[in-house]
Amino acid sequence: MPKFRKITFNGTQYLYGVKKEYDAEAGLRILTFRAYLKANKNASMLIEFNLLDNPRLEGTYAEGEGLVNLYQPSIARKLIEYGLRNGWMPEGSKSATQFWDTVGILNEIE
Repeated sequence: MPKFRKITFNGTQYLYGVKKEYDAEAGLRILTFRAYLKANKNASMLIEFNLLDNPRLEGTYAEGEGLVNLYQPSIARKLIEYGLRNGWMPEGSKSATQFWDTVGILNEIE
């Protein structure tokens, strides 16, 4: 389980974390960004970043020119704002919302 961090903006506190996975059989490395309200874990937002499709996410903690660090609070906020603009309802839903266009999401938040 990832370590969840707190971020507050617009008067609302969210928890977010990044889980790193490796599928040896498929040769895939996945970083999953998850955010939710403390009072409603079931309505989390999930974004799975395949590192083959998103080379700017190289490594768990990305650093350097043009790389995106999913742990950075400013990036977490942009991802949460993206979810809220695109249909994620952390208060009114009983199930998770997953976003798939990770290349498009990265392009939009930069």
